[in-house]
Amino acid sequence: NGTANLDVVDIDGAVDMADTALVTGVLTTTAIQVVNGGIAAATNKKVQFRDAAIYLNSSTDGQLDIVADDEVQIATTLVDLNGNLDVSGTALVTGVLTSTAIQVVNGGLALATDKKAQFRDAAIYINSSTDGQLDIVADDEVQIATTLVDLNGNLDVSGTALVTGVLTSTAIQVVNG
Repeated sequence: NGTANLDVVDIDGAVDMADTALVTGVLTTTAIQVVNGGIAAATNKKVQFRDAAIYLNSSTDGQLDIVADDEVQIATTLVDLNGNLDVSGTALVTGVLTSTAIQVVNGGLALATDKKAQFRDAAIYINSSTDGQLDIVADDEVQIATTLVDLNGNLDVSGTALVTGVLTSTAIQVVNG
């Protein structure tokens, strides 16, 4: 109770402080070290916030784990990632997400000139092989499942056209050659 000015103290038991402790030098425990306002956690220890499910940890050398049971919020104008971003849950981007291959701007997707949006394997993708042309590529079938497909241009079919319903044309109909 009160104030104590101690130069060197070796305490082998527990210390109970009912008020704020001011450390101007180095405070070392078996778990953390506080050095002039910075925190250094000992090996196999974590820096915990609020409850046991929210903490910083380093599970391996060179890796920082940010763990939260609900949400991690990074409030800044720029996040610069110089490595891989592995997201196992949902990533919400409300501004601009830019990489060398893809850019997401307010819900829109923009690919770099020589890149493609790939699905399942390398044979199924969407890209633009030349200016003004959109290529939808599949090694087996492209299925468009909707009640109406509106084509505003010429239809160039290099294979067989199979129409199982009614074919309506405003031009002259050619049947059986």
